Amino acid sequence: VTDEIEGMKELAVTDEIEGTKKMATARCGFLLGDSAGMGKGRTLAAFVVENISRGRKKHVWISVSADLYEDAKRDLGDLGLGKYASKKCFNLSKFKSQEKIDCDEGVMFTTYSLLVAKNRLAQLLEWCGGDNLESFDGLICLDECHKAKGIILDGDGIPKKGSSQAAAKVVELQNLLPRARIVYCSATSVSEPKNLGFMSRLGLWGPGTEHPSGFNQFLDGLDRLGTGAVELNAMYLKSIGALQARQLSYETCDFAIVDVVSDENYSNVYEEAAKIWASLYVELLRRGMKKTQYWSEHLRFFQYLAIASKVDTCISTAKQALEDGYCCIIGLQSTGEASSQRAFKAAGMDTTGGLFDEYISAPSEGLKRIIRDTLEADKVQGWLDAVDKLKLPANHLDRLLNELGGPDKVAELTGRQTRQVSRFDLKTDRMMVSYEKRKVNNTDEKNAFQSGDKVIAILSEAASTGISLQADKRVGNQRRRVHITLELPWSADKAIQQLGRSHRSNQSTGPIYKFLISDVGGEARFASAVARRLNSLGALTQGDRRATGSANALGLGNFDIDNEHGNKALQKMLTTIRKCSPNDAALDDAPDNLYTDAVRVVDSYLARARDSRGNWNTGLIPFDHGASPLDAMMVFFLSRRRGLASSRAAAIEKAIKDGQNTPILNEATLASAKEAGLNFNVLCNIWLCDVDVNEGDFPSMGKKSQSLVPKFLNRLLGLSLTKQRLLTDYFLNFVEVMIKSAKKSGKYDVGITNMNGRSVEFVDKPRSFRFGGNAAKNQSILVYGVRIDQGLNFETALEMFTDEQDANHGGRVQTGFYLQQGRGLVKSPKVYLIIIAGQGDKCIVVRPNLGRRALTRQYVQRKIRYGEYSPIDEAEAKDIWDKEFELADCPFSEEYQLGCKGRHDTRHVFTGTIIPILNKMLAGVAEFDEEVFRVVRVETSKKLDQEDLSMKAKSLDVDVDSMEQPNEATSDIGPIEIGQGVAFEMNKTLGCILRGSVIREDGEKWIVSFSNGRKLRMNTDNVKSARKLFDKEVASLVKVNVTKADASSLSELMAVGASLAKVRQPILAEGVDETEKYEMVFEEHYQDKVPDTIIGIEFSSKVRDMENGLMLWESVLRNLAKNLLLEGVESARQLHNMEMDTPNSQDTLSAFRSVEDRLDAELRDIAQIASAGTTTVEKHDLTLSAVKEDAEQDHLRTGML
Repeated sequence: VTDEIEGMKELAVTDEIEGTKKMATARCGFLLGDSAGMGKGRTLAAFVVENISRGRKKHVWISVSADLYEDAKRDLGDLGLGKYASKKCFNLSKFKSQEKIDCDEGVMFTTYSLLVAKNRLAQLLEWCGGDNLESFDGLICLDECHKAKGIILDGDGIPKKGSSQAAAKVVELQNLLPRARIVYCSATSVSEPKNLGFMSRLGLWGPGTEHPSGFNQFLDGLDRLGTGAVELNAMYLKSIGALQARQLSYETCDFAIVDVVSDENYSNVYEEAAKIWASLYVELLRRGMKKTQYWSEHLRFFQYLAIASKVDTCISTAKQALEDGYCCIIGLQSTGEASSQRAFKAAGMDTTGGLFDEYISAPSEGLKRIIRDTLEADKVQGWLDAVDKLKLPANHLDRLLNELGGPDKVAELTGRQTRQVSRFDLKTDRMMVSYEKRKVNNTDEKNAFQSGDKVIAILSEAASTGISLQADKRVGNQRRRVHITLELPWSADKAIQQLGRSHRSNQSTGPIYKFLISDVGGEARFASAVARRLNSLGALTQGDRRATGSANALGLGNFDIDNEHGNKALQKMLTTIRKCSPNDAALDDAPDNLYTDAVRVVDSYLARARDSRGNWNTGLIPFDHGASPLDAMMVFFLSRRRGLASSRAAAIEKAIKDGQNTPILNEATLASAKEAGLNFNVLCNIWLCDVDVNEGDFPSMGKKSQSLVPKFLNRLLGLSLTKQRLLTDYFLNFVEVMIKSAKKSGKYDVGITNMNGRSVEFVDKPRSFRFGGNAAKNQSILVYGVRIDQGLNFETALEMFTDEQDANHGGRVQTGFYLQQGRGLVKSPKVYLIIIAGQGDKCIVVRPNLGRRALTRQYVQRKIRYGEYSPIDEAEAKDIWDKEFELADCPFSEEYQLGCKGRHDTRHVFTGTIIPILNKMLAGVAEFDEEVFRVVRVETSKKLDQEDLSMKAKSLDVDVDSMEQPNEATSDIGPIEIGQGVAFEMNKTLGCILRGSVIREDGEKWIVSFSNGRKLRMNTDNVKSARKLFDKEVASLVKVNVTKADASSLSELMAVGASLAKVRQPILAEGVDETEKYEMVFEEHYQDKVPDTIIGIEFSSKVRDMENGLMLWESVLRNLAKNLLLEGVESARQLHNMEMDTPNSQDTLSAFRSVEDRLDAELRDIAQIASAGTTTVEKHDLTLSAVKEDAEQDHLRTGML
C-alpha cells in the first residue's frame, strides 16, 4: 500500500526495452478484511498518515454513510493529525456538483451513494488529477466496500448491464487511476466468490496474471473446486500479503436463542389473516394482479406479523436487562417507514403530521390498499370490514420506541424521517398518537447512548455500518450490552455488520446476544440464509469456515438449511407428499381437528364435483374456469387415494338419503377415513394447495443452481401457525436425514475435507517447485506424499453398527454384517458392514482394509439377491474381520488375496501458492470427472498433543518445573544473572524455539520473558537448561557465518539476516538442462521443516492418465511443467544463478546497519527540535519521511528488497 520497493508486483508487466511500447500498469491493492469492531477505520487512517508522511498530497476516502465523515476525522486526529483533519479533510457533499474543488492537498471523503450522482465521479477525478490521472499515486480507501459487490463483468472487465451503479463507479474509478494505492476494506466484502469481481487490484486476474482473460476465467477455477478453493484463495492472499483478516474473539460474548411462543389472541389474528389472503388469491388474480406481485405483497404482510409476534417478548427481555443492570441494543433490519407512509396517505394524512386516537397499522392499511386498487367496487367494502376485524398490530418500531420509554429514553439509530410517538394532548386531555418528523440525528443519538443518558438503543440496517455501540473503555456508559436481534437480516453480510456494533475492540465487556426466533414456521427462512452465508464468510475471509464468527459460534448452526441438502430435502418431501405416501407415525403429531378439517375439505370438493356432473367420479375436474389452487390439485391427490374418495363419496350419498346436507363427523368417521387412506401427507397436500405450492413452481427436480427453500418457506407464512410448525418440522426432518446420508456417503460439503485414517503421516519431505519463474520467484508449489492407514478394526466397525442398527427403513437391504465367499478368497472370506444411510440411493459399505465407502443401494441389493452377500452375526463377523484386518497390513498397491488390496495407501497433495496456476493445473484433468480431485486438510498423527506454550503461560502463576528441557548437564553453566539470554523448545517435532531473557529474581525462582510476550516463573535448573539451549542455538548460527553478536541478539532484525543466508538449491545439477521429467526442471531442494498440518488439492491416487501411463497426480505435474517450459518460464537453475548474482547477506546487513545509524542520528535531531517546541507533529512526520525515503533508496542500491 505504501512502499515503492523494487520488484513490486503489478497487474501488467512493463517492458523496459528501449523502443518497445510500454503497457499501462495498475498498482496492486490490499484487502483489509478484519472483522467488525477490529478497528479498520483506525487502520485506514494509519495508511493515510503514512502516505502523507511520504509526501503524497491527495487521498480519497469512500464509505457507506455521511455519518462516518466525522469518524474518519476522529481517527486521523487520534493518530496525531488533528490539525490536518480539521483543515484538510473535506466532504465532497459540501461542494456543488459543478464546482471545481480548489484544494491542493487533503483527504476527500465521499459516499458510494454520492459517487453515483450526476457529475460527482467526474468532479472527484478532476480533483485527483484532471487530464493527468495516471500520475495520481495517492491512497483510495474503499471503506465498507461490500457496497460495491453487485458487479457483473464482461470478458474485458467492464461492468455489464445488471451491475449495481455503485459497483460500476468503483470499477471505473480504479480503471481511471491505475497508479492509485487501493485499499479494499470490509468485514463482509466477499460473502460469495462472485462478489470478488470489483477487486481487480488483488492481482488474481487480468493482463500479466495467470488469468489474463479476466475475472470470469479466475472464477471458473474456483467454481470447479467449490468452497474449498475459496478457502485456498483466502490463504493465498494472506501468504502474499494482500489480505489481512483478523477476527475478534467471541470468548467474552454469550449467545442465546429465545423461542417466542405466540399467545392465543395473536394466533387467532394470524390464522384469520391467512384465510383472508387465501380467499383473496383467486379474486386478485382474476382482476389482473400478477402472481409475483401477489406473493411479494403476501411476504411483506406476513413478515410484518412475524416481527410483531416477537415485540412483546422483546420488550420484556429489554426491561429485564435493565433490571439486571445492563443496557440494551435492539437490532432490526426494516423500519417499516415506507409502508407506514402509505398507510398515513391512505388515512388522509400528509408528511406534516397529525394526531390519531391509536397507532395506524401499516399491514392493515397495506392490505386495504391492495383491495381498493384491485377489486370491483361492490366487493371492496366487505373485504375492508373483514380486515378491520383483524385488529392488526401497529408498526413494531413505534411500539418498541414508545413502550420502552419514548424518544427521551430510547436512542433511535435508523434512517427513517417520520415516526408515531405517544404524547399527552392538552386539548383532549388524554394520550394521543402523534405522527411527526424525527428531529434528531444518529450521531447525537449514539452519543446519548454511549454517555449513558439513554440506556436503550434501537438499531436498523441503515445504521448498522460503522457505528460503535460497544462498552468502550473511553465512554461513560460501561454497562454490559444485551444485544437483542428482533429481526434477523436476510444475509450474513448484514448480520455481521449488525452484530459488530456491540462487539468491538477496546471494550470493557463483551455483549450478550439474544436471537428472537418466533414460532412462525417460515421464519426459519431468514435464519437459514444467515447461517449459510456466515459459514461462507468464514471460508472466504478467514481461509477456514470453522473460524470464530461462523453460524455455529453465533448459535445459528441449526438453521443452516438454505443449501444443496435443504433443496434436495425439499424435493424429496414434496415428492412424498404428492404421492400421498403412508408416513411415519412418529413424525405425525397433527391434532385430530386438522384431520377433521381435511375430511370437510374433501367432502366439500366431492359434493361440488357430484353436483356439477351428477357423479363425483366423472366430476373430478375443476368445475369452473376460476378454480382455486385447491380445486385444481384435488384431482391429483384424490387419484392417489381413490379409496378415500370412494369412502367419502359413499358417506355423502348416505347423508343425502338420510336428509342431511353433510355427513356427520365424529371419532368413528375419522378412524374410517384414516383407514381408507387419510394420512398426514394428504393433509400436507391440502395445506400446500392453499399457498399454491404446485408442480409448476416447485418441480420434483429443480435446476441445480436454483434454491427452492426460500420460496417454500415464504409460502408457508400464509398458513396458520400450527400448520406452519408441522410442515416446518416435517421439512427439517427430511433435511436432517439428507445431511446425515450425505455425511455418511462422503458427499457433505464442508469446503475442506479432512483426510482421515487410523494413522496419517507424511512420506519424507515434500517436493518443492518454483513454477512462477522470475515474476513470482518466492512462490512455491509443494507436493506432499501422505501415507494413510485407511483400514478399520472390528471395534470401530461394531461401534458404527451399534449406532445404526435401528436405522433400517424396511427395504431389502438391512444394516448388518455380511459375508462373501469365492474361489479366489483362499486366505479368508470377505466381510462387510453395510449401513443404510437414510432414504437416499446410497448406502455405506465398510471393509477392514478399505474403511468406509459409498455404493449405490441398487448394487448392494443385486449382490444380496444373487446370494453373493449373506448375513452373519457379530460373533462370526469379528473373527473374520480381525483376520482380514491383519492380512491387510500391506501397501494398497499389493493384494493379500484376489481382489483385496492392502490398507496402507499413499496419496499426493499439492499445496503452496496454488491459486495463481489453478486453472493450468486443472486443465490437465479436464476430461476426467470432477470427483478426481478435492480440497483436503491433512493433520498428521504426530500433530501436537501438548498445549501451546502461550496457553501454558497465561500468567506469572505458571511454573515450568515439569516442562521438558534439554537433558544435558548444567553444572558447567555459571551463575544466573539478569539479562542473560535463554531459549525454550516448544515442541521437538516442530523444532520451534522461543528466545527470551531473565528479567528478575522471584524468591527461589526466576521470571523469564519470552519473545511471544509471555512471562514464566522458572526454577534454577530450568533457567540453566534454557541458557544451555540458547548457547547451543547461538553456536549453530555462528557455524553458518552469522557473527556471534548477531546470533546472540534478541532483536527481530537479526532474524532477517539469518534468513538471507539460505540459498535455495535446484535438484538438477549445473549443465543438466534436458529431461523427460519436465517437472524436475523447476524442482529445488526443500529446506524447511515439515509441518504437522497442510491444506491443498488431492488428485485421486486410483486414477491413471491413459495417454502417458502416469498416475493422475504425476500427469498433472508433468503437463503443467511442460506447458510452462513452452511459455519460457525460468527454471529453478536459472533462478538460482540470478540469485547468486545479488549482494550477499552480510553486505546487505552492513548496508542496513549503516542506514539504521543515519536514521537514529536524524531522529535524535528531531527529538531535540521537538523538545524545544519549534515544530508540530505534522512537521515531525514530514522530516521523518525524508529520512525514510533516503533509507529506501539505500536499500534499493544494496539490492535489499
